[in-house]
Amino acid sequence: MDTDQLEQSIAELQRRVRSAADPANSLMQLGQLCLQHHRLDDGLSAFRQVIDSGRGSAVLRFNYGWFAKQAGKPHLALDQYAKALAAGIKQPEEVHLNRANVYSELLLDSTSALKELETALRLNPGYFPAWLNLGNLYEQMGQVDQSQAAFVRCLEIDPTSSVALARLADSHDFSVDSERIRSLKNSLLRFSQTSRDPDLYIALGRAAEQQGLYEEAWDHYRSANAIDRSSWQPYNRENVDNLVSAIIETCDESWLRKVSSSQVFAPIFICGSFRSGSTLLEQILAAHSAFVPGGEQEFFPRLVDRYFPGYPTDLATVSSSRLGAWGSAYRSDIHVPIKKGSRFTDKRPDNIFYLGLIKAMFPKAKILVTLRDWRDTATSIFATRLAPRFSYATDIADIRHQLQAQARLITHWSQLFKDDMTIVNYERLVESPRATLEPILLGYGLNWEDSCLNFHQSDRPVRTASVLQVRSPMNKNSVERWRRFERCVPAGMFD
Repeated sequence: MDTDQLEQSIAELQRRVRSAADPANSLMQLGQLCLQHHRLDDGLSAFRQVIDSGRGSAVLRFNYGWFAKQAGKPHLALDQYAKALAAGIKQPEEVHLNRANVYSELLLDSTSALKELETALRLNPGYFPAWLNLGNLYEQMGQVDQSQAAFVRCLEIDPTSSVALARLADSHDFSVDSERIRSLKNSLLRFSQTSRDPDLYIALGRAAEQQGLYEEAWDHYRSANAIDRSSWQPYNRENVDNLVSAIIETCDESWLRKVSSSQVFAPIFICGSFRSGSTLLEQILAAHSAFVPGGEQEFFPRLVDRYFPGYPTDLATVSSSRLGAWGSAYRSDIHVPIKKGSRFTDKRPDNIFYLGLIKAMFPKAKILVTLRDWRDTATSIFATRLAPRFSYATDIADIRHQLQAQARLITHWSQLFKDDMTIVNYERLVESPRATLEPILLGYGLNWEDSCLNFHQSDRPVRTASVLQVRSPMNKNSVERWRRFERCVPAGMFD
């Protein structure tokens, strides 16, 4: 859909919303169209206009809450969901489920999320989605027993759920031989005969890998990726190479000097490849009294999608005042308290593509880039499901290409940002965490704290694929993981 067609579609849906006695359906269509094309402000404005006209039904309030959550407006979402409940909406357990998602995903408030899920289950004890989310939430909080109990309850409600079975299997250690482990693996194998759920095959791969059955494990990982690859957009290596070249050409020293804003806020951005140790680094720092972990903020991907359709070339015309205004918006979008003197961390691996924009917006920001043996990174990505937009993750050769492209960017950013950027080597981090991090902390004006070594004891929710790994003490179990599968990949792939 080109720009003219989009504007016509939006105008037509706005007309229907204005004229309808009950505009809920048209408004939801408009909201979904605005989401698809990154026109969040237009969608929010349309909902507000209907509400202000006095046509705010319970269903419309529910839809407004859903849209506000997608737009990254947690307090607005919670308010609209509360009003939907007050208006007597049917199936209120779904509202409480959605409120739990707002608390856990946007506000990083696992306590409030837990209360919402408990309320949903009091209203409907057999509500499968709430039990599934409860299991996920307990897992993120490191409460494995409660997580497993919730997934077991899911399977009692729906014995055919491959999702619940995969989540239950992921929370077990298959290196331990027991009747329960054997039963779990048999269930996974039985489900796999009829299911095309990639999560099921990833769970089977992890189980086989823990049992030392590496060729079997790789076959399962390959099956999971083949299923995703059949429905995802293909990875385009030429487009990625051109993007990286354009970023390097656009975001140079003269551009940075010209457009840098006057923002004094100084977040610490943790990025790098997926599965390179960024979550581990974030959690170690979060155990320090001076750090406030912000999780994976969506601000910059959303900003680029909305305002930079020709990214990165249209960065050339951005003004320092506009960057300063966006910097203030970023600060207002942080929904965790930051005490004076604390250091806020934004841990998002794919921000590696936006570091020029980030550093221009926040000249005083510091950047930590995690780097790991690329073969281990590639192996871990292949054995993990990423989102469809990261389609390179389904093919080991494409993963290698993506990591090479990111390496070009890392070299460029390091030369551009100099002392404001530090590369944290994963292998050195797990071997000697204090020796690796103490100089970085001293550079930030902070002393080392031994609590950093006890990061795994925290109940802070972790919402990434590394959730289980960071609940264990520091270890080197994942170093040289790639050697387990060297015979499973094309000859020379890991050279």
